[in-house]
Amino acid sequence: MPLRIPLTAHHPETPAATRRRRVHCPRCRVPFDISRRAITIRCPACSQPLAFDDLTLRRHVDGDVVTMGRVALAQSARMHGELICGSAVVAGQYTG
Repeated sequence: MPLRIPLTAHHPETPAATRRRRVHCPRCRVPFDISRRAITIRCPACSQPLAFDDLTLRRHVDGDVVTMGRVALAQSARMHGELICGSAVVAGQYTG
């Protein structure tokens, strides 16, 4: 009769650690860690929602734009307002 290995003796590989990144809340400036795959999250200190999606602006925009992702301002675009973002590429006109 062959020996059977009990299921409790089998140790599966531990899952890989999730990739995280360090961000700062633009409103309260508190640093915290989030998953690299996160799209939206709330700040643990001030409970304000934060969006991490990328935007491409191609027209005239009046007002504030708040995202922690990448903002690209096309050459034909104009923006007047406050811009809070993770990174910006400006090819058009920006006043703010």
